[in-house]
Amino acid sequence: MATIEIGDLSVALPAGADRTHAVRDIELSIGPGEMCCIVGESGSGKSVTAQAVMGLLPPALRIESGSILYAGKDLCREDAASVRAVRGSGIGMIFQDPMTALNPLMTVEAQIDEILGIHTALDRKARRARVAAAVEEVYLEPERFLPLYPHQLSGGQRQRVMIAIALVLQPKLLIADEPTTALDVTTQAQILHLMAELQRRHGTAVMFVTHDFGVVAEIADSVHVMRHGEVVESGEAAEVLREPRHDYTRMLLDAVPSGDLVERDGEPPASAPLVEVRDVSKVYIKKRLFGSERTQALDAVSFDVHVGEVLGIVGESGSGKSTVARCIARLLEADSGRVRLDGHDFLALEGETLRRERRAIQTVFQDPFSALNPRRTVGRSIAQGLINYGESKGRALATARTMLERVGLDPTAADRYPNEFSGGQRQRICIARALVLEPRVLIADEAVSALDVSVQAQVLALLRDLRDQMSLTIIFITHDLRVAAELCDRLIVMREGKVVESGAIADILLNPEAEYTRSLIDAVPGRRWESFGARAHR
Repeated sequence: MATIEIGDLSVALPAGADRTHAVRDIELSIGPGEMCCIVGESGSGKSVTAQAVMGLLPPALRIESGSILYAGKDLCREDAASVRAVRGSGIGMIFQDPMTALNPLMTVEAQIDEILGIHTALDRKARRARVAAAVEEVYLEPERFLPLYPHQLSGGQRQRVMIAIALVLQPKLLIADEPTTALDVTTQAQILHLMAELQRRHGTAVMFVTHDFGVVAEIADSVHVMRHGEVVESGEAAEVLREPRHDYTRMLLDAVPSGDLVERDGEPPASAPLVEVRDVSKVYIKKRLFGSERTQALDAVSFDVHVGEVLGIVGESGSGKSTVARCIARLLEADSGRVRLDGHDFLALEGETLRRERRAIQTVFQDPFSALNPRRTVGRSIAQGLINYGESKGRALATARTMLERVGLDPTAADRYPNEFSGGQRQRICIARALVLEPRVLIADEAVSALDVSVQAQVLALLRDLRDQMSLTIIFITHDLRVAAELCDRLIVMREGKVVESGAIADILLNPEAEYTRSLIDAVPGRRWESFGARAHR
């Protein structure tokens, strides 16, 4: 008997939306111990389906028709109190961003205890024992982690706490909405392994929402592929991966970075380095009530970047890769060391000289949603840099329109606001804003990690084209070695503020010397990919 059974579910969108329904005529069932993945791009309806099951639809959306059967009840027809009783005790949920899902004012212990206090009649002592057991089950030490607040945890630790909260009442159904998207590959691998282990141990049915077929290949028993609110293909994971029937499924599969090394026409010129980083160190100091805490973010980091090449910097969260990029761009001041740009000491520049030379190094950040001013048209956002450097407003806006066209957007987009664009389009706008100043070096700091795989593929293709057309030098920061293989010429592997390995990307990926590099490669999701024959259709 199915744990959850969804029949002909349709959720209506408000008037004026780009389509009439967020989801239409959805049918799926998940049995005990089954890992069902719902796959699709942003806007496909996969998260709305999960929210409908949990009774957490936004106020603007409403269930128009259909049924959601759980434990003999149709949740579509139960009152709010009945749905709340099921939520948490019978159906648990893990959200994508644990930092916003957790209460910043409550300790780990208090947040898990709150669930037990609401849904059980256990006394304080029994609840404390259950809380400790829940934390131990996700491999966190109770004595160390129960007193901590969310901001004191790493991303992976916060996600483990979210899993503990979701599973503390041993629900029959667990919904995981993109729970690993924001995590580095090793942490992602740990979370996926943990979820699969707990699922087997408890016989839990899991609805796993994702856009990454690499994750699907790693964990799924069954797959439902969604597009524009409808299921376009479903079946056993091995079947869908091996022989996808729908063109959209094939497109999603093709968009997953393969990890295959991409051939590049010609080689970067063997000239003097454009950027020379020498012995750059940085210490973060956090003031505490008693004393302070020092973290060595960078420890004598050195490397070169040549004209026209793409240098990849990879490593886990906290490895120092973003810190070194910010030090190079002077968004953060290094404590010691040198950064030479075309032979000149960039870190020694001050005042007007620094302001003038800053345009030579521009950065594209991870989150295109927070990177753009929502109150400015995108044309003005792109043109502002030129205006700051003395260009007239009219000429700067004209150049902005030309740059929008260069990154694959209609020039008329200059008159619109950021909220009118998708995530991928916003990232193109951010790239246009960086390139309009004609920089010598473009730093892309996790610039594709927050995007759907299909949009990610488009942005990577754009960066390749711009690199070749403009002889652009790129420092590309990522935690995903599959993505690095698509774009980079050379690779630097960082761990705990140090460079542990560097060299040509083929040498690093095919013959890694450092054990840490091998662990990063082994953590890439989709290791079962080839066993399914999923690449055969390429």
